[in-house]
Amino acid sequence: MNAHRFLVKPMLGQSTVEGTITLGLFFLFLAALVQLIWLLLVQQMLQATTLSATRVGARSNMDKAAMQLLVQSRMQSIPGMELHLPKITRLAPSDGDIKQYGRFNKSTQEYRLPTEFPAVSLSLLGREEQERYLKLRVLQVEIIYCFPLQVPLAGAFINAIVETDAYCQTQPRRHPVMSIQTRATVPLENDLKI
Repeated sequence: MNAHRFLVKPMLGQSTVEGTITLGLFFLFLAALVQLIWLLLVQQMLQATTLSATRVGARSNMDKAAMQLLVQSRMQSIPGMELHLPKITRLAPSDGDIKQYGRFNKSTQEYRLPTEFPAVSLSLLGREEQERYLKLRVLQVEIIYCFPLQVPLAGAFINAIVETDAYCQTQPRRHPVMSIQTRATVPLENDLKI
């Protein structure tokens, strides 16, 4: 009978330790899952917002203030988002392309890439010129948004294993952040000027 008591006591202590470790790992896994679902929500919202912001840029000659205002108003609808300015970059057409294929206005000292077909029909151009003309009339924008990782433990863990963009590293922050990059491409609706 004494042997039975001796065997039961260590088993109770061992199962308590195992249960505590298992419970801790379960909560860590649950926190990581919540953070990843939250991250997926933000990425999907930012992708839709990037498309809308690119459409605004295609109409407004890349008015970054209007684009940033649109991004901020849409992203603030997600709980836990901290206010900051996203990095908005025009990827195409490049400044070099606009200078090379655009028109220079001497009075305003700016280059303008027109969206209309001024004197030439697309069918009169060769195959390479047609492709170049069409590629230059498409606006591609990239937005980098710094997402705060606010779930305890999971945020620090994700921040440690995922490299953050240099832009997000320079932003003032209360929580670890992860950079989310999205791109969108739309046809130009107005002339693009630089």
